[in-house]
Amino acid sequence: MEHPSASFHKASRFRAVLERHAIETILDADGIVPLLPEFRSLLGELEQSAKQNDYERFMSIDHALHRCMVGGAKVPGLLESWEHVFTLHTDEMWTILQSMWPRLIDLYQEHVHLIAAWETKDHYVALPATEEHIRAGWYRVRVLSGGEASNLGPAERVAAYLQIHYARKLEVPWLARHVAFLSSPQLNRLFQKQLNCSPNQYLKRIRLDRARKRLCLPGVQVGDVAKEVGYANPSHFIRDFNREYGMTPLKFLKSQPAECSTRGTS
Repeated sequence: MEHPSASFHKASRFRAVLERHAIETILDADGIVPLLPEFRSLLGELEQSAKQNDYERFMSIDHALHRCMVGGAKVPGLLESWEHVFTLHTDEMWTILQSMWPRLIDLYQEHVHLIAAWETKDHYVALPATEEHIRAGWYRVRVLSGGEASNLGPAERVAAYLQIHYARKLEVPWLARHVAFLSSPQLNRLFQKQLNCSPNQYLKRIRLDRARKRLCLPGVQVGDVAKEVGYANPSHFIRDFNREYGMTPLKFLKSQPAECSTRGTS
């Protein structure tokens, strides 16, 4: 495949800015909840088109999903600007979609992560995830077309991705293929060399750090925090937290100031 045009890159970056502004406006207004049913419905349709590898249908639903989010911000002129940017390179986008994603189910999974980030209602998760969703596609295009992806190396891209999507169920083979564009052994070696840990160890550190910060908030429950940072099993969370910080989450919670007086249970 030929390198994508410079104008397509500029349009992608501008689109990322517009969508970040849209989701920020929605979150600022506590307006995400009414939009979630439509997001989930469109996500279901996206999954069906991905399973059928129906590119035309997938692209149509993808457009509808992002349009729903941008329109939900209700910012004058924003949707019109977004539509203009989106339609500028429709033909190029169509070619890229077919060339770069032979299995649409992989691209669908990236949308699952995106919707999950929006559902957190957390600015620190949703905003960078929105930009990363578009940037990750650009990285893939640049690498697979023989160009440089960005100033970030493969390990740095994965580390940045984990900083955003730490609460999701992520596996090294998927990260290696879709974020680093390397094999799993290559990614593991790079992580050990550059970050002195494996991708899974890095992910665990992020989750525990986020958990520790959430446990400093008032009214939290240990079990809820475990789920929020990506632990399906609370006992695993308690074990890992104890190993990292030398105390259980509940003991840490009780050690906090009085404003954190509503306690969880471990």
